[in-house]
Amino acid sequence: EKYSPQDFVDRDVQAIKPILPLPLADTPFTLVEDVRLLKALAAKLHDASEFA
Repeated sequence: EKYSPQDFVDRDVQAIKPILPLPLADTPFTLVEDVRLLKALAAKLHDASEFA
């Protein structure tokens, strides 16, 4: 007996709306846009004993 891929799909994939990512301001990440910000972040991390 042969099966088609549709035999294993149980929902309409086109009807599913993707989950959008959070805005950058709501995340713990820092956006570095220029050299000045990069140097400030590097100095901050240099003084830290731990970071993830």
